[in-house]
Amino acid sequence: MVKKTAAVALIMLLAACSDDSGEESYSQMYESVNPEEWPEIVASVNGEEIHKSQIEEDFVDYTNAYGQVASSSEEEQLVVYERILTQLLTSEIETELLLQAAETEEIYVTDDELQEAIVDLRLERGSSLMKNMKK
Repeated sequence: MVKKTAAVALIMLLAACSDDSGEESYSQMYESVNPEEWPEIVASVNGEEIHKSQIEEDFVDYTNAYGQVASSSEEEQLVVYERILTQLLTSEIETELLLQAAETEEIYVTDDELQEAIVDLRLERGSSLMKNMKK
């Protein structure tokens, strides 16, 4: 379901930039990964809208970082940018699905419980790192 919803959202973005023949040129694909060309609502999850502002900043940050370190062709960059967009959309959709499921199941977490879980994760990671260093 998540993959289908993400795929539909990406197809909607790409379809807005395809020509009549159904083939997409790289310039048209580039427009599809240009945040200025995105619709305001990039996906909908069970009626809850995901707005472009929810992924735009991260998309710009990731693509800028990639552009600074990559020495790839424009075509390769476009493929990477499309993957970044797909991953960000998928992440937002999955997050919304989890939030909806938690609400349906009446699962609520206090700030204290959240902080405790973060500390526990950091401790677990730290002990795992120490074990790996000893090997």
